[in-house]
Amino acid sequence: MIASVSFYDVVVWIHVLAVVVAFGGVFAYPVLASALARAGALPAFHSTQALIWSRVVTPAMVVVLLAGIYLATDADAWSEGWVSGGFVGMILLFGIAGVSTGWQRKAAQLATTSDPAYDDLARRLNTAAVAAMVLVVVVLFLMVVKP
Repeated sequence: MIASVSFYDVVVWIHVLAVVVAFGGVFAYPVLASALARAGALPAFHSTQALIWSRVVTPAMVVVLLAGIYLATDADAWSEGWVSGGFVGMILLFGIAGVSTGWQRKAAQLATTSDPAYDDLARRLNTAAVAAMVLVVVVLFLMVVKP
């Protein structure tokens, strides 16, 4: 039996793969940050986060969005609530990524000093990370369950 694979199926695979690349590591960041804080390597953590978000996460998010637009258009699903919710979630995630990347660069600089501004920035970064994780979970629910 030979499987039939359509272009739509390939785009679904690209869409899911890009989601894994973009957001798979996000859930490990709190553990990584804690371990590197204990090791005194917070500047490296923050600068690496900024690099990962700008060179891996954001480009993968673009692929997620473009593939999702194709899929919704091909399936004529733009009127579905789960599509709208996913689209809004992605736009919010782009906003969080943009703001957080700049904050990560600043945190990398502040982490090398005793500047009290670092603690405030770290709290904002943690809040942004939690918001991103919640958004990823909600959008994933919408995409899989399609309520």
